[in-house]
Amino acid sequence: MLMNTDKKTPTERIFDELFEEGISDAEFARQMDTSKQNVLNWKKRGIPAEHIFHAAHIINRSPEWIKTGEELIRIDKKHIEESSFLKESNYSYKNDDIQLLRVPLISWVQAGHWAEIIDNFEPGSGEEWIPTVAKIGPHSYALKVNGDSMEPEFPNGSIIIVDPDLPIETNSYVIVRLEQSNEATFKQYIEEGNIKLLKPVNPRYPILEIKEPATFCGKVIMYQKDVNN
Repeated sequence: MLMNTDKKTPTERIFDELFEEGISDAEFARQMDTSKQNVLNWKKRGIPAEHIFHAAHIINRSPEWIKTGEELIRIDKKHIEESSFLKESNYSYKNDDIQLLRVPLISWVQAGHWAEIIDNFEPGSGEEWIPTVAKIGPHSYALKVNGDSMEPEFPNGSIIIVDPDLPIETNSYVIVRLEQSNEATFKQYIEEGNIKLLKPVNPRYPILEIKEPATFCGKVIMYQKDVNN
């Protein structure tokens, strides 16, 4: 469990960050779609939990950082504004607080056969478990990005959270295993008419056309720093 190391309250962290970014109370109120008086009240009484995600977006921090002072999740404004990859519904809340959940960190070979081994992963089984604030499904898992084919969006060594129960659509970031491979790969899935493609983010790597049977092993819903580094 992450500990509060700077001893500040969540509200203090938010307003300190606003000050560092040169964002006035009036501008913060405008971006939060509220009144300046409400902002002044928040300074005294604390920011309500339902506004934490929006505030995190404005200061380019994670809800977990606001809660603990430790940056676990990377918030990317472009993803929030332009796609459904990272959005408020991908965060899990319990009552008025952010809930840290855990998912198993598995290998890329295991990911390629996840449907066959799900039942072997239970809390306390001795596998490594990754804390996350993603709104995960019952079969979700984590993978460590290996290599630079998905950079700069997904840096080498970062952790991606995957939900195998979500539908795959064009432009989804996916974990997929091709028939001739024993392990899964991480790419963006693109449909162009009847053509199905696997696209790396890094333009140095080629776009692959899916010409053989493929097993989709999950949709990436979030990525975060490796908490062990």
